[in-house]
Amino acid sequence: GNTRLSWYSDLIQKSSQINHYEGKKLRGSLYFFEPFYQLMRQTLWAEQMVRHNSTEYFQAEDYIHVHVVPADNKDLLDTSYPQPGGTMEDTWRSVFKDQNKYKIIDPKSLFSLIDKKYESLVDYLANRYWNRIQ
Repeated sequence: GNTRLSWYSDLIQKSSQINHYEGKKLRGSLYFFEPFYQLMRQTLWAEQMVRHNSTEYFQAEDYIHVHVVPADNKDLLDTSYPQPGGTMEDTWRSVFKDQNKYKIIDPKSLFSLIDKKYESLVDYLANRYWNRIQ
């Protein structure tokens, strides 16, 4: 609770991408509950990389937050969240300002673009991450 709030409050308040809440509203907000906690952290990290690109090892001028989720992961994708309401994607998009910066992609689609010489890697990832969600 308090530690996470102290780590992230200022970054959330200064974020150009995720909506912030005034004062006590940030405490107990969706940003501090999974899966939104990880999405918030990833977004803030990307923003900081862009903001400080002159001192970062990997220099970036912009970003797209790509969320790789198997389409069959109904437990994650179809869970309904009470505030503000809707699926995981609907809920996250409701606090995400530039909708073009957030993309959900199924790993099967993502990895279908990988060269055949990496087929063993794709097979490993498929068995490890999305074939188990049947």
